[in-house]
Amino acid sequence: MYKDFKHGDLVVEMKGISKRFPPNVIALDHVDFTLRAGEVHALLGENGAGKTTLMNILYGLYQADEGEVYVYGKKVNIKSPKDALRLGIEKVHQNYMLIDELTVTENIVLGLKSPREPLLDLEQAARNIAEFARNIGLSIDPKAKIWQLSAGEKQRVEILKALYRGAKILILDEPTQVLTPIEARQLFQAIRKLAREGLSIVFVTHKLPEVFATSDRITVLRKGKVVATLNTKDANEKLLAELIVGRAEDVLVPVRKVGIAKPRTRAMTVLEVKGVCAVNDKGLPALKNVSFSVREGEIFAIAGIAGNGERELAEVLVGLRKALKGRVFFMGKDITNKPVEEIMNLGIAYIPEDRLGVGVVPDLPVYLNIVLTMHSSPPFAYKWL
Repeated sequence: MYKDFKHGDLVVEMKGISKRFPPNVIALDHVDFTLRAGEVHALLGENGAGKTTLMNILYGLYQADEGEVYVYGKKVNIKSPKDALRLGIEKVHQNYMLIDELTVTENIVLGLKSPREPLLDLEQAARNIAEFARNIGLSIDPKAKIWQLSAGEKQRVEILKALYRGAKILILDEPTQVLTPIEARQLFQAIRKLAREGLSIVFVTHKLPEVFATSDRITVLRKGKVVATLNTKDANEKLLAELIVGRAEDVLVPVRKVGIAKPRTRAMTVLEVKGVCAVNDKGLPALKNVSFSVREGEIFAIAGIAGNGERELAEVLVGLRKALKGRVFFMGKDITNKPVEEIMNLGIAYIPEDRLGVGVVPDLPVYLNIVLTMHSSPPFAYKWL
C-alpha cells in the first residue's frame, strides 16, 4: 500500500524541538524523535510529559519555537494540518473530530474531490468505504449516522477517514481510552497489519501493556525531555515505569489475583430487570428480553463489543431510552420509562461512554458541570428560580 519507501527507511526526523507556553511553561525541551517506514513507534510518558504537544507540531497544529522537522528526507515547515495532509501525515485525536449529523461516508469523503465532479456519488463512495474498511479489519456501516455509533465505532471512523485520504504517516493519540478490551485488541491487530503494509504509525500512550502489544520502538518523554529511545524487544515494564517516573525504586504495584467473588445470596436486590426489549438509534432491535438482577454491595459486569446493546441497556436503566417491553425495578419500585430526573433523584447515576460529548459541557467550568444535575434543588435554586 505504501511503496514509496522501503521498510526501515527514515520517514520523519524531528531535531531539537522546543516549545514553550505562557507564562513560562516548557512543554518540550530540545526533543529528538524519528519514525521509520512500516514501524509502530510508541511515544510513552505520563500525562503532561509533552507527547501530544510534540505530535501537534508534526501535524501543524503548533509551531515549534526551536528545532527542525524532516519528512522523507526533506526539511519542511508544517504551518497547518493542511500542510501535514499534503505530506501524507494524518492524526487521530484524543477527542473525535466528526460531524454527528452526517453519515460515516459523508464524514470520510468531506473535503475530498469526487470522481464525478461536480456530482457526488455517495452510494459508490459508501461501497468503496465498506470494502476498504473490511480489507483493513475495521468494518463499519458506511450509511450509519455518527450520532448512532458507539465511542469505539466513532474511533474506527476516525482511523478510516485518515487512511482513506491516503495517509502514509498516522498519529494515534491515546486511541484506546474509550475502547473495551476486545475493541482494543481488534485495533492492535489492525495496526500491526497496516504497519506490515508499510504504514508508519506513532502510537501515543501512557499504558505499558499497549506498548508491548503494538510497537517496534519506544521513545519515553518525561517533563518535556526524551529520556530514552529503545527497541521494544529490549524493554520490560519495570524499566519503562522507571524511565517514565524518573526513579529506580519499585514503581509497579503487584496485583493479587483473588478469584471470582461468591454471590451474596442474602443481600437485598437493588436493581431488577425483567424481559426488557428496546431498539437502537437505527430502529433495529438492540435488547431482546434482557433480564438480570443486581444485589446490594455487588459489582455487576456487562461485557460485549460495540453495537451489542450495552449502551442501549444503560440508557433504558436511566430513562434516556424507552423500553418497548419489560420492566425495570429499583428498590422494588417500578421505574420503567420514568423521567431522567426522577430516576436520578432515587440515587441512580450514569457515566456515559462518550464523556466529552454527553457527560460534560466542555464550554462550562468544572463547578458548573458538577452542579448541573442539582440546578433545580437548594441551595442552587429557590422555589421556581
